[in-house]
Amino acid sequence: MQELEEKYFRNGIEYKEQIEIYEFKDWLITITGDDELTGFATPTKYAHLLNKDNCDYIDQIAEQNGIKYLLNEDGDSYYEDFGYIILEPDDIFKFPFEEINIKKASCVLDYMVKEILRYITPITDDDMYMVPIGMQRFDDTKMVVLKQIQKKSITPKTSKRKTGFLHQAWASLVKLRDEKCTECKSVYDLHAHHIKSYKDFAELRYDVNNGVTLCGQCHRKIHK
Repeated sequence: MQELEEKYFRNGIEYKEQIEIYEFKDWLITITGDDELTGFATPTKYAHLLNKDNCDYIDQIAEQNGIKYLLNEDGDSYYEDFGYIILEPDDIFKFPFEEINIKKASCVLDYMVKEILRYITPITDDDMYMVPIGMQRFDDTKMVVLKQIQKKSITPKTSKRKTGFLHQAWASLVKLRDEKCTECKSVYDLHAHHIKSYKDFAELRYDVNNGVTLCGQCHRKIHK
């Protein structure tokens, strides 16, 4: 999680907006606000395209970025994995069977996690016919799934083994060139990765052409 504060003024009074970022099942969750909080989630690979301020224009954004829509058996269009979930203070009665404390980030996070589970999990016959009226899928998860949530950082972590000035300069140049993860296009938690290993190719350690930018998740996958 990256916790930031942005200062702004309203009617001459200074306010601080809190920003918290999490990742859950390849979705990025951003929670922002001061007194009342807004939650926004989108697949991590699309976090550089969609945010709470532009999500109303999702069709235009999809078209501009070559994301094609599909048609279901009823002829309705949908995107396979390009989408978002948003919770705004004005929408707290959107689901009348849920009470959400929009002043607590943990409650907003819990709601967003449940919505992601509902979004990515197919509806079964049991969901359709056996769940009591008034209940929603995953209502009983509470915060158990928090152990699956990764706290995200916008700023990269520096390896304890490679803390010298040359390595930091090399990593900065690689990330400045690529600007985002070259695998999934995420702009969060960026790392500079050696294409040819740091250990075996000492002569290429600080060659920018031997570096590529990856987000933390893609970086961990490569090293596995």
